[in-house]
Amino acid sequence: MAEARDIERAATAFHEAGHALGSLRQGWVPRLISIRRTDGFAGRMFPDHAAWRELDAAGDEQTLQEVAVRHAVVRLAGPVAEQRFLHPRMRPFSDLPPWDERHGADFLVTRDLLEACAADATDWRRLFLLAESRVVPLVFVGWPSIEGVARALLARTLLTGEDILDAVDLSRTGANSSAGLEDRTRYSSPKSRSSV
Repeated sequence: MAEARDIERAATAFHEAGHALGSLRQGWVPRLISIRRTDGFAGRMFPDHAAWRELDAAGDEQTLQEVAVRHAVVRLAGPVAEQRFLHPRMRPFSDLPPWDERHGADFLVTRDLLEACAADATDWRRLFLLAESRVVPLVFVGWPSIEGVARALLARTLLTGEDILDAVDLSRTGANSSAGLEDRTRYSSPKSRSSV
C-alpha cells in the first residue's frame, strides 16, 4: 500500500515537472509547482502571469492560435511526463495513450482553450496535434531536466520559479535550446535580478 502511494506521489511530481519544463520552454517561468494535495488536486502548477498576458495581447487569429498552442504544450507536458515516468520504455508518439477526458483537467482545459481559439468547430484538433507534435520531443529530450525538477519536488513538495531553475539541468542539450534558458537572468524574479 505504501509503495503504491510512493509511486503515485512520484508520478505526480513528474507530472508537475513536465508542466514546469513545458512552461520554461515557452519562455515562462512558473510561479510555483507543488505536490501538496489541495483543492482535490494531487499537484498544481501556478503559471507565470506573462503567459496569460500574451494570450490576452494576441492581436490576430494566427498569433492567438500560436500562443494557445504554446499553452497547450505546457498543459500536455504534464501527462506525457507522467506517462514516461510510469512506462520508462515508452516510445515517442507510438506509445502515447489516447487523449480524452481520462486525462482530467489538463485535457479539458486544453480542449476548451483550443476550441475558443480555433477558426471553426473542428479546427481545434489541428491545433491539438500541433501542440502534441511539440510536447513529445520536449519531454523526451528534456527528460534529464524533468527528472531533476521531480527529484527536487519530491524532496521539498513545493518549488518556486527560482527553485525550478536551480533544479533544471541547463547543461543538457535540448533543455535550453529553444527557450534561451542559458540566460538565467531573463527568468529571474525582479528581486533576484537586482543582486545579479
